[in-house]
Amino acid sequence: MVGSVGTRGKAIKSDGMEIIIKVHTFFTEEYEALKCGKPTISVSSVIERTAAATSVSSHSVSRILKKQKEALASDSVLRTPGKKHPNRTPKKTIIDSFSA
Repeated sequence: MVGSVGTRGKAIKSDGMEIIIKVHTFFTEEYEALKCGKPTISVSSVIERTAAATSVSSHSVSRILKKQKEALASDSVLRTPGKKHPNRTPKKTIIDSFSA
């Protein structure tokens, strides 16, 4: 099978499954459109095809590809942005002075 290289033994999380379903749906619809002679997105428009297949904007695809290019140049890994926490200051407990 072509492209059978994968992450054998790793569970695919729900986000990954959703992307796979969207890409499969896109290619199925594209195949049906080609059979009927309907126009499709040009093969040379890679970013637009990627955006359509994954159901994200072209700008998002471009931004992710830019981050990947920067990560490859610096030998680092793409990371998910961390959760932003509001101003976390530890609660101070006030201890009264008392006599024993």
